[in-house]
Amino acid sequence: MIDAVALFLRTPEGSGILIGLLTVWPFWRIFLRAGLKPWWSLLVFLPLIGIAAVLAALCLQRWPVVRPGGVAHPQGASPALRHQLTTAGVPAPTRE
Repeated sequence: MIDAVALFLRTPEGSGILIGLLTVWPFWRIFLRAGLKPWWSLLVFLPLIGIAAVLAALCLQRWPVVRPGGVAHPQGASPALRHQLTTAGVPAPTRE
């Protein structure tokens, strides 16, 4: 069984699946922290254009955790960034 898995991972399809599995989780986390739907990270599995499609999705979409001026919302940020923003005097966003 282990020999069959090792043999499969040496094929282009097997190595592509392995690389895809190793890159989906970090992209999933990035999309979550950006306030976007993490399902975009599954585009990694598209042959030849997967990672470029994921990076394009990250670059071209408006991130809900970022204000129009480019400052992150304290509520959507990580605790460390939230602390930095509040100590720097960045006010919390108000709901209109």
